[in-house]
Amino acid sequence: MIAPALAVIRRDAPRIELQFPVRGAAPADPAVPADAVTASGSGLDPHISPAYADLQVNRVAKARGVSADQVRQLVLANQDGRVLGFIGEAKVNVLQLNIALDQKYPLKS
Repeated sequence: MIAPALAVIRRDAPRIELQFPVRGAAPADPAVPADAVTASGSGLDPHISPAYADLQVNRVAKARGVSADQVRQLVLANQDGRVLGFIGEAKVNVLQLNIALDQKYPLKS
């Protein structure tokens, strides 16, 4: 019957949660942000997290022949805050950032 099984779950659940954190075996402070290794169904998301953008700053700066600080300034200028100030997380608009990079620091061929 289901009732005896529920009694066991209720009894053991707190102990099980202590043994196995909700995040599983993932580190508390991962080396890369989640959006660096995941994508939407289309893979065409126009936004990335500020942490993911920061991982790419040095590479983009080198490719464009500018300092990392110059790229970082454009990343900040193209960052959107939380919706209504409290919903979701801050994000970087990749399309706007790429347009700004092309206008201010075009790739050298």
